[in-house]
Amino acid sequence: MKDINFKHNNKFVRKIEKIEWINKTLYIEGHAYIPGNSLETKESINKDVYLINTVNKRVITVPVNIKKREDVSFVVNDSNNYDWSGFEIFINYDEHKVKELGYGIYELWMKVTVGGKILGDFKIGGPIPGSNPRTHFKNTESLRVFPKYNRNWDLILEVSDITSFVSSVEINNDEMQIYGSTIFPLEECNILFKNWDNKLERKYPIHEYASSSIEAPENVTLNSSSVNYFTMKIKLKDFSELLSDDESKVSCYILYNKKRTPLTLIKNERYQSFIFDKKEIAIKQNNAGNLTFYKSLTVSPIVQKLVLNKKNINIRFKVHNSYVFQFNSVEDTYLLNFRRLK
Repeated sequence: MKDINFKHNNKFVRKIEKIEWINKTLYIEGHAYIPGNSLETKESINKDVYLINTVNKRVITVPVNIKKREDVSFVVNDSNNYDWSGFEIFINYDEHKVKELGYGIYELWMKVTVGGKILGDFKIGGPIPGSNPRTHFKNTESLRVFPKYNRNWDLILEVSDITSFVSSVEINNDEMQIYGSTIFPLEECNILFKNWDNKLERKYPIHEYASSSIEAPENVTLNSSSVNYFTMKIKLKDFSELLSDDESKVSCYILYNKKRTPLTLIKNERYQSFIFDKKEIAIKQNNAGNLTFYKSLTVSPIVQKLVLNKKNINIRFKVHNSYVFQFNSVEDTYLLNFRRLK
């Protein structure tokens, strides 16, 4: 696409209400308007959305739907009509033209035309409502796609190679062992454990491991002719010192050439959490997709068996001492009250 000159119009009041991944499609929902400029009829409005790689300057258009938002007119209440200020944007990473944008930092721009006249251009942005406006990483084949905000609350997409990923995390007695793959030479790499909140970190060397013993996540490849399979061990006692607070988290990275690079946990499914020092440690992705350990105040009960018959549901579960000890006393136990529907 030929070069397009954009100029951000600060008069636009913009807001993103939702960002979510639907398979490999990034779905963005929000609204935008200029106070005093009515958006009364859908037929008179045109919205075009451009995805721009700011590194290589490639530009494509992506699908956008105009969405009715009577609530915006009601909330603004300035005698103007903003009913058609809403939008839905779809960025499908199965599409060839999206993949061809390459690596870099992407910006999203919208051009709004009303009655054949250009109302203006603006960067898609405005934080998601709520206490946690962070967006979430997604991997697609060999790419890491991380939607996030810059300091002006403009939405940007950080797109890069997957350079290292975790295949499995195993807990054996007093040790934790991590298995994975990386494109970097193992002798020059360490795994960096970092607690950002407490400003604590430790690094540990990684070692070569037989590739036949490591199962790569489905539909994920490292974009390199040389892939190195690794493992590393850490004593749980040493690891727990990084999780010093009652509720804290530790994120993991590959340290190569003194540079911190992502250690990606591909599947965002819950691993089997483990118990150490009377606390539950959950293994998940953080917002950027890195392997992260979360420490909880108490240990959740674990369901071991569930049997349903005509009258009852029998559940067997395991409870850690720390869960029981949070109560002053236990007089009786009621787990669930089910009524079987006919």
